[in-house]
Amino acid sequence: MHHAFQVSTVLDKIARIESIFAYGDKLLIGTGTGQLLVYEVKEPLVAGTEEQPVVTLVDTRKNFSRRPIDQIDIIKEIEVLVTLSGMWHSFVVKAP
Repeated sequence: MHHAFQVSTVLDKIARIESIFAYGDKLLIGTGTGQLLVYEVKEPLVAGTEEQPVVTLVDTRKNFSRRPIDQIDIIKEIEVLVTLSGMWHSFVVKAP
């Protein structure tokens, strides 16, 4: 039987995750305290093995927003990160 996805826990103990966005090998996490965490995910070279992905924190933006980050998206064509926090939206010129 073919399995399209492999389920595994990649991160533990992150308080109040509000939003998650995957972009290439990056995993962006918006928290309830307004932090933006950027992780790099390295998948195992051979699919179907017991080897787990390696996840590394590459950037933390502690004061990214004063409110919880509800949604995250990237406009690929112009490499802009867009977030929604309550009624406010933010833009970062270069996507991580």
